[in-house]
Order: sequence, then structure tokens, then C-alpha cells
Amino acid sequence: MIRIIKEIDFEQVFALHEYAFQYELSEDKKKERKKRTIIGKFDGEKLLAKAELIDFKVLIHEKEWNMGGIAGVATWPEHRRKNIVRDLLFTSLEKLRDKKIPISFLHPLSIEFYRKFGWELFCDYLQINAQVHDLKFIDNRSGVGKVNILDINKQNLSRINQVYKEFSLKYNGMLLRNESWWNSPYLCIDHCAGYVDGHGEMLGYMLYEIKNHKMLIKEFVTLDIEAKKGLWNFICQHDSMITDVELRCVVQENLIFMLPNPRVETKIHPYYMGRIVDVELFLSEYSFEKIEQTVILHITDSFATWNQGTVIIKEGEANFFPVKEGSKCSHAPKRGLHIDIGSFTALLLGYKSVNEFKELGLINGSNKELELLQFVITRNSSFFYDLY
Repeated sequence: MIRIIKEIDFEQVFALHEYAFQYELSEDKKKERKKRTIIGKFDGEKLLAKAELIDFKVLIHEKEWNMGGIAGVATWPEHRRKNIVRDLLFTSLEKLRDKKIPISFLHPLSIEFYRKFGWELFCDYLQINAQVHDLKFIDNRSGVGKVNILDINKQNLSRINQVYKEFSLKYNGMLLRNESWWNSPYLCIDHCAGYVDGHGEMLGYMLYEIKNHKMLIKEFVTLDIEAKKGLWNFICQHDSMITDVELRCVVQENLIFMLPNPRVETKIHPYYMGRIVDVELFLSEYSFEKIEQTVILHITDSFATWNQGTVIIKEGEANFFPVKEGSKCSHAPKRGLHIDIGSFTALLLGYKSVNEFKELGLINGSNKELELLQFVITRNSSFFYDLY
């Protein structure tokens, strides 16, 4: 039986979570988890597996969207490979759909596993690893601002969040953070440094920690080149304290080019996965470019079959025509593009271009139709900084 977790079940939930993910939950994290909707698979009163659902808001096309976060999916080892997680994921999608939530994100332990159920990668992050000899100052004489280490109080959080929000407008998928999230144990801020220009306006910040002579920069957010240089030079001021720096940022970050020695180690990490929960609802909120020509897409979704059907886009409007239940088609439609739900999600969020998906064999159709589709979808790329 699958049901919502009750108060009496939390000890089982925490025990399973700590066993599966091999770390001890703090009291603060337990308290936060109790606020979430958690569904569990039970045998009588014994918990076999669980999944957590969290209501978030994200930005897509500079507009607020409801997003259903899925987290903490875990099963006791003796009950794995019995399709229990499959059933929990399906129930999760049903619950999100009932709540009119169009899209879901999750951080995968196994990308391969979640792809089977329609989730697909929608963002990466760039990791820059610099050694102490790479910490060379960048000329910032034109900048008259300064960097300050900030206390995490209400006033400073408001200023930091304003920078974060302005930065977020450039990317699809960014979490809209409220004061509660900034103070949550999941964001976990050790230190924060902010760059303020000559007029007192904050133009960038970084969240970081220093442990065992290593500086880990969890977020590096800048609105202009002056802030970028200022924060990098602030990092360089730690050269007597640290041996290396690990900096996590957007893949498009051009800081490396500015360094005196750009040959630092870089890695691109596939990060979060996304999935359209309800195609019809998603399309009603998505903004398409207006063109006179018609774009037709045929969507397949073998897991959430309510998403299987045809999308017709014209004059900036999209209409969805679901496959009728029980209907069978012996021949695939000749007109239109063909794509599965995961690739469709990643495409509309701006993770990959139409041509990239074509080269990967994940979208099929005529070159003319592919060109039209690329024109009508988002110009923003995708990114996500958080871990929940």
C-alpha cells in the first residue's frame, strides 16, 4: 500500500534515509523534512520505501512557475528491484498533476535509472579547480567598489537575494528563494562575501567555506565584470591560508578567460534532472515566439501516458491533442517531429539545442520543421544552483 507518511512514521522515514544515504540527519534537517509531503510504500505498518515531494517556485522565461521537487527516494535493500520506486514515482507524478504543478526536478543518484521514467538532465555546472599558484590578481583599477564579508542577517540576505534574483532571470530553472530557504540547513551558508560598487549597490556575492586549507566556493554570482574581478581578487587574498580553490558556477562563466593563467583544471558536472508532469498544463504557461508557420510535435511518454499526443504550435500558441485512450496507429504520422518527454523537457528548458538533439537521434523530422522549432522555443539556457 502507498500512502502519505503520518507523524507516527517519521522514525522509520529517518532510519531509512540515514541507511540509504549514509549520513546522519541533523535535528534541523529532520524538522525541515517533516514539513514535506512524504509518500511511502508499506507492508502493513512497516515502511519499505519512501519519496519526498516539495513545493518550489522556479523561473522559466523570467516568469514564476510552480515546480514539484522530488527528493530522498529510498528503499530498504531487501525490497529493491521489485518496482516499488517505480510505483512511488508514478504516484508522485499523479499527486503533482492533481495539484496543477507542470514540472518536476530531482537530483539523481543514477541518471540512467530516472531516464527510464521520463526525467532528463536539464543543467550542468562548471567546476573550476585552481591551485595556490593560480591565484593571480586581475587588474581592476577601473573599479571603485570593495568586497566585504557579510553577516547573514535579514538586511544582507535581502541585498544578496536581489543579486541572485537578477542573475536568475538569465537562466531557465533557477529556484526562487525566500527568506526561509536562505536560512534553511539545505543552503548551509558558512561564509558570504559581497561586492559593492562605488554607489553602495551590491553587484555580486559568493558563498564559500574554508576547510583543511581548501576554499570551496558553492556559489559565484556576479552581475558585471567589475564584481567578477573584485570577487576573484578577494579569493586571491587567501593565498597564505589555502592550497587550492574549488569554484562552482554556470557553464557559461567567462572568468577563466580573464585569468593570467587560464589553464586551470575545469570539469563539467551533469547536475539536475527535470520532467514535464503535464504537457497540456506546461504548454499553457510556456512562451513561444510568434510565427505564421505551424510546428507539429508528436510526444511519447510511456510512463505518464496522459502526456502522449500531438502538440501544434502556431502564432505563439500551443495546443495539445492527447492520444485517445485505446486508440492504435499502425503507422507513425508523416508530418511533424517526434520526441520523447525527457528530451522535450530538456529542449524547452534550453539545455540543448534542436540541432544537438537531432545529432543525438533524440528528435526526428524534416530539417525545415527542426529549424522552425528552434526559432519558436526559448533563448535562455538552463541552470540550477540548489540541492534539496
